[in-house]
Amino acid sequence: MFHDSNAITSPEAQARHYEAPRENLLTKVVSRLGATTCAFIAAGPSCVLATNGGNGPHASPRGDALDFVTCLGDGD
Repeated sequence: MFHDSNAITSPEAQARHYEAPRENLLTKVVSRLGATTCAFIAAGPSCVLATNGGNGPHASPRGDALDFVTCLGDGD
């Protein structure tokens, strides 16, 4: 079995490498994506597609050329 000595395997280990998210990030809830957010999404070569079904949540990375993910319109 492969052992990755750099793997982060606990919240405590993660805290040693990354700052905790700011409170305003943890409580941010929006009902639609704004223009800045849509531009950020379109500029990236990858995203994470997440679904939730009978077997629980699942997330997997996806990637392609720029603009492969776009916002359809206000509130979509």
